[in-house]
Amino acid sequence: MSYPPAPPPPGSEPPEPYPSGDHPQGSYPSGQYPPGSYPPGSYPPAGYPPGSYPPGPYPPAPGYYGGPPPRNGMGITALILGLVSIVGAFILGLGIIPGVLAIIFGVVGYRRSTRGEATNRGIAIAGIVTGIIGVLLAILAIVLLITVFRHAGIGDYVTCVRDANGDQARIDQCMREFENRIPGYTSTTP
Repeated sequence: MSYPPAPPPPGSEPPEPYPSGDHPQGSYPSGQYPPGSYPPGSYPPAGYPPGSYPPGPYPPAPGYYGGPPPRNGMGITALILGLVSIVGAFILGLGIIPGVLAIIFGVVGYRRSTRGEATNRGIAIAGIVTGIIGVLLAILAIVLLITVFRHAGIGDYVTCVRDANGDQARIDQCMREFENRIPGYTSTTP
């Protein structure tokens, strides 16, 4: 940023911008001066006093601070819940609830970002994606768990124990039958 030159002391004439006859466009007729120069004895308009600076940008109006801060909480919450749902999916399928919440919060955060109320559109989208992945993994884990239990005969074992009516010999027989259905399982009890 450049400042205009300081005015010359009173009683002196301002320097000519070009020596006589050296003006790039030639000489000017008598009484006319090149653009940006002043007639002898006159001074350029007053600039800022020496040592002072021009005023800075205007301060904001009272009560105005550039608008409300961005509302990024929904997108951040969606991402955290999405990550929790992925981890929870491997713990007995507990990722369904945080995954669904991550999708809901992510959609709300995405809508806020499209309206200009939030600045974290990418985080909201990541929350939606991780929520969907967490829900899908939790459903897969539940299906695998049910399949393994059915294949192992858990239902048959529970029915056998219930039909034993507390007879320990029959309960032990149910346990041996269940153990025989599990491949590679060897009992450590005598």
